[in-house]
Amino acid sequence: MNEKSVQYTSFVTPLGKYEYLKMPFGLTNSPRVFNRFIQLIFRELISRGELLVYLDDLLIAPTNFPQHITILKEVFVLAAKYGLQFRLDKCFFVYYEIEYLGYLINEHGVRPSLKHVDAMLNYPVPKSSKQVRQFLGLASYFRRFISNFSIIAKPLYDLVKKNVDFSFGEKEQDAFEYLNSALTKTPVLAIYSPTADTELHCDASSTGFGAILFQGQAVADNKMKPVFYFSQRTSPNESKFHSFELECLVVVYAIKRFHIYLSGISFKVMTDCDSFRLTLNKKDINPRISRWALFLQNYDFEIFHRSNKNMQHVDAFSRCHAILILESNTFEQVLAIRQNTNENIVKIRDKLQNGDDKLYELRNGLVYRKENKHVRFYVPESMETNVIRSCHDDMAHVGLSKVIENISRIYWFPGMKAKVRHYIDNCLKCIEFSIPSGKKEGLLFNIPKEDKPFVTIHIDHLGPLEKTGSRNKYIFVVIDAFSKFVRLYVCRTTKSDEVIKHLRDYFRTYSKPL
Repeated sequence: MNEKSVQYTSFVTPLGKYEYLKMPFGLTNSPRVFNRFIQLIFRELISRGELLVYLDDLLIAPTNFPQHITILKEVFVLAAKYGLQFRLDKCFFVYYEIEYLGYLINEHGVRPSLKHVDAMLNYPVPKSSKQVRQFLGLASYFRRFISNFSIIAKPLYDLVKKNVDFSFGEKEQDAFEYLNSALTKTPVLAIYSPTADTELHCDASSTGFGAILFQGQAVADNKMKPVFYFSQRTSPNESKFHSFELECLVVVYAIKRFHIYLSGISFKVMTDCDSFRLTLNKKDINPRISRWALFLQNYDFEIFHRSNKNMQHVDAFSRCHAILILESNTFEQVLAIRQNTNENIVKIRDKLQNGDDKLYELRNGLVYRKENKHVRFYVPESMETNVIRSCHDDMAHVGLSKVIENISRIYWFPGMKAKVRHYIDNCLKCIEFSIPSGKKEGLLFNIPKEDKPFVTIHIDHLGPLEKTGSRNKYIFVVIDAFSKFVRLYVCRTTKSDEVIKHLRDYFRTYSKPL
């Protein structure tokens, strides 16, 4: 829904909850069945983008008034045809501004509804960790409207950590009051439009990453307005990266975060590090940059350099030492954690603590596999697919030998080749874009049925079905091609001895094929 689409808006809702619909097949109290029925009734309007359906709410938001009335009339005609009733006191017609799913939407953008702002202002000061957690749940729902939310909320997130004594001091009070008042300033983000000019502003430092997604839209005099904010702290390993590696990595992280907005469109990447652009144009780059470069090739963007003084809006995201508290573990951290939960690896680790082993080695509490004077990290079974995915999907869907080569540089797990082959054979993108090789499938052709019965018969098994008391779980089907006469036999297996037994009975009773 772009900015023009909210000029004339109608909000229609059916009858009250669980009593809203008279269906041709009777009454229903199932929201899931009702929603499916709604989708079927208005499928043409939904497919044309003229009607938005969310559960039992219908939203009509065209760009001009005559079109609005036309769509509204069509909605009521379809509703009357299928017996769908509406409560007039829950319907709103021809509004320039509406409140929808907790947000206030108009031609200027989207912002939190006023009643949600009042709830924030009237929220009592937390007296326990549980109350702090409840407040953070309320505030974080609107974190996209608060620049640098994770930094501001850090003292509050510290209070809900395990084994931390509750102490609501001055820092916590300041953070609480700021979050309470931030939404009253009605910060407005631009409504995303896939046709608008899009820019991704990125910055990185040894302590964190920061990015802002901007769009310039004609209704706002093409001025760049923020659509979303992103911030993330560097891991211990990432903090040791070279500056140009950090600048490349922040773009990778930001594009992954905004994939739903950036995939399939052209956009600009703004950075204050010109070496990032030069790095991607080099022929000889290190494997880490090469892997990121392959990922970035999936997107259509240009890199532009800006001086540091013109990038202060994202510089603040990356330079704060406590930039993000709620963050996911890195891939390496997850691997290490999963090793400690795998029974086989734990047994090997316990054995290594008491002595050496020919095949395995213990380093910093982690188990490694020894092969050809090299050691490779033993990947737990629960993470094997993730490792294969990172070395296949993120490396431009390379072939079997290349994936195994990439994995074997760092990782090891039993049956690697077979598991990688199985993953690649079932990769949908590889199946879709790979050129078929080997023998081609033959064409289907009709089997002549002749002009008399029992010249041609068709046989097949149906099952397995639920096992009966006689342990039968298959049905052997015999169909005469001419008369369509069907004979069914129950059987325990699909083996040839049972098939021969039933066919002999069939031939004795009826006739043999000619």
